Order: sequence, then structure tokens, then C-alpha cells
Amino acid sequence: MQTSKLNSLYIMLDSSVLASMQGGAWIDKSGNYCFCGTTPTCSSPAGFFNLSAYESTGIYVPPEPPIAYVTGFVAGCYALESLLQSTLECFFDQECLNTVVQFFSSSNLTNVEALNENVTQFPRQTTIGVILRELFIENWVTMSSFENYFAQCAPISSHLKLKDRVRVIWYWLKTQTLELNMFNSEETWHNDYFRRISVISTRVYLLLLTIALIILITNNTLTIQTQQFTVNEPSQATFEQLQANSKYSSTLECPCQKIAIAFNSFIFISVHFHQFCSSDFVVKSSEWMNLLYYRWVAFFYSYDDFRLFVLPHFRLLISFCTLANDTIVSALGQFSSNTLISSRAQSRQTIETQVTTAIDRLRRSTSATFIRMLDFVRHMAHGNGIVSSTLSNWHFLSLNTSVSWTALWAESRSYGNCSCGANPTCTSPAFIDQWPILGFRVGCDPLESLLQSTLACLYDVSCINRIQFMYYSSNLTMHPLNRTLSAPSATVKSLLNQLM
Repeated sequence: MQTSKLNSLYIMLDSSVLASMQGGAWIDKSGNYCFCGTTPTCSSPAGFFNLSAYESTGIYVPPEPPIAYVTGFVAGCYALESLLQSTLECFFDQECLNTVVQFFSSSNLTNVEALNENVTQFPRQTTIGVILRELFIENWVTMSSFENYFAQCAPISSHLKLKDRVRVIWYWLKTQTLELNMFNSEETWHNDYFRRISVISTRVYLLLLTIALIILITNNTLTIQTQQFTVNEPSQATFEQLQANSKYSSTLECPCQKIAIAFNSFIFISVHFHQFCSSDFVVKSSEWMNLLYYRWVAFFYSYDDFRLFVLPHFRLLISFCTLANDTIVSALGQFSSNTLISSRAQSRQTIETQVTTAIDRLRRSTSATFIRMLDFVRHMAHGNGIVSSTLSNWHFLSLNTSVSWTALWAESRSYGNCSCGANPTCTSPAFIDQWPILGFRVGCDPLESLLQSTLACLYDVSCINRIQFMYYSSNLTMHPLNRTLSAPSATVKSLLNQLM
């Protein structure tokens, strides 16, 4: 669409054709210039204009009012960014919707009805970015059924404790014991004297039997004596003392009041990122980016000059810091929601081992997921043969300039003996004119060359100054990175493997 960059063809004195990309610029609602090279979210109100792209010369400002505005929609450097900033106001307005339809007369759309504002939770001024964060979900419909739960539970039995019932049972046992007669006979049926003698004999028998059982039980218990005691609500110190005592550790059981314990109640994780992510290059990123931006850089400098790579490199580095932080925050949120399931208190060593294992698994899985997504982006770019915005991997040539319309042919760039047509990861050391830029590399793709680069230059004041003053003089103060906090020789790829 050429909304962020404009392809320009220049006829040189020797009749050759030079293809170059010119940075796009937009004028916002306030009338201020916004350059896509430094701010990818530049936008202007969308409308239908009687204007071709080549007439704008890379500056997207209409010389006259539009034929019609599309209420709520904006146009900008990138289709996705401008869409996320847009609203669906036009789709709720029948008149606006009809205007849009009439500009596409070749379509078969007829009688397109506007959306009903009463059937959505989102106001018409809601941006598509906000709606997307809500996954376009209007509402969640949930339902629970206790009947289904109870059918799945299917309890085997229920136990009840009733004080009145206990009294009845005790009275029945007492009565049966007192009236028990194990020597019942015909003589005792009609003779009270013999009946009393039988009852007394039964009691004596039971007494002797009880004494015998007591003697037997006492004899057995004296052989191996086991004492059981209970400590109510033991403190941590008491628990660890009992754990350390070999006499108690094997039989110690302390049931937990909570079987499931959330990780965030006893595991605390703080992440410290690479110092670059909190350096002046990020804190002062807006001023730094404006200082590095030059609209005509691809026209005046060679394809392998670091001036073509410096802005994409720093934009990528800042994006990596943001993405790493977002990835860590998301991963820690999911990790904190996990629970430790245990019916009884575990020893300190057991808990520390489980926590160490869980954190190590978190670190490895989070880093692997991040690198896997980055590799996906890299392979998609390589497989689709995407042309770099700085024409650092491919450039266009004309084989015949004697006709009004000529075909352009793509030719791959080379870095040393490595051709971008065969290997998209070709790189070479970075230079500004004859001055080397420590650690940085240039290559077919800004991302690939950055991954092979180090941040050694950012530890050196003179190297930073060389970048800072490559176009203009500036009084912006940029402090170098501290060598004692991180290694200057570490590649950006190795930093990303550790999520910065």
C-alpha cells in the first residue's frame, strides 16, 4: 500500500534507474507532522480522496477536503495499527454506511443495514483495539447445575452426630447390661431368687472376663509402649524441631487447614532485566529515535551503511524489552495461580525442592515459548522473501530505460561472499563511513543482523557519540551502559534466550 514507505524511481544521468524507498509522513488532526520512521502509529481521519499515491510524494496530506469521510476510521502507516485506532461508528450510521457502499459500485452489496447499538455492550466510540482485547465477546453465558454435580459426586454414605440419639443408645446399653442373664433357665422364669442369683452370676462372669482382658491388654501394651500426643496449632519453630528429631520425624503428621495453597502466597519472584531496558536509550527513546531518523537515508547512503540499520536496530531492541516484560508478566500471572496440593505440612527441604523445580520449569518454558514465536516470525519473513524497508536484502534494476514503461528486476544484495538470495542471515561488521561501530552488524535483514550483534558500542562513550552526531549536533545526554552489570560481548540472541 506504500503507506509507511513510498517506492520512488529516479532516472540517473547514465540513463540507469535507481529505486529508493522514501519514508512516509502523515499530518494528524492537530496539523502536526508524524513520521512513520519514528512513530509507526501515525494516522489521519480516513476518507475517500481524488488523489493518487504518487501525487502525495510520500506526505499523506490531502491538498483539498475529501469527497467523503468514513466516520470513526483512520488511515496510517500500517493497516493493522490504523485499524486498531479506528472505531465502528460508521457501521452504526446508515447514512455513512450507504456512502461507503456507493464507492464500491462493482460489489453486489445492496440494502446493507447498520448495526444496532442496543444489542452490544460496546459504545460506538469504542476502538477496535479495545474490542479486540475483549476478544469481540459481548457477554459470557455461564450455568451450573447442583443436580448434575450431586449425580457425579454420588456419595456412598453420610455420617450424622446427634446428641439425643447418643443418650437413647446409652440408656439402651445400660439397661441391657444391668438385666443381662447368661444363665437363664426354666427355674429362673418363675423364681425371683434363682433369677437374681443368675443375674449376679452373669455379672461376676463379666467382671472376671473384663479383668482377664485388662490383664491381657496390659501385658501386650507393656511389651512395646507407644505414646501419642497432640500439639495444637504448632508454630513453625516447633514443627521444624519435631522434624529435626529422629524419634518423631518418621511418624510426624501435621494436617493442613488448607489442602490447596496458592503459589503466590509463599513464592515471590522479581525479575531484573538487562540494563539496556532501563537505560537512557529506552527512557529517552522518543528523543533518541527522532535524532536517528533521516528521511532520505536510503537515497544518500550505501545499502550496507549502518545509518540504514541504526533506527530499526534500536526500535527492535526497545520492542524486545517490552515483549520480554509482557511475556514475563503473563507467565508469572499464570504461575502464581497454580496451587500446591498437600494434605499435611511438608518439610522445608521438600518445599524448597518443589519450588526450585517449579521455577526452573517456568524459566525454561517461558524462554522456549518466546524464542519459538521469534523464530516463527523470522522463518515467515525468510520464506515469503519480504523485501527490507531499507532495501538491504534486495534492490531493483531496470534493464531498459529507452521505453516509457520498463520492467524492474530484483537482484539480491551481498555481504562479503554471502548472498542474501541464498542465505537471508548474511551479515558484515557495521561502519559509518570508515568508522567501525563496535559490536553491531549489518546484513540482509535488520532483525537477523541485530541478533548477531552485541551491545559493545553502548558501553563506549565515543561510539555512542559517533552514532548521536552522525546527522546533526545534539545536546541530548546518553549515559553508557555499565560494564560491571552485564557482559559487552553477549550477543542480542543470547540475551533473548534469557528473555533479556
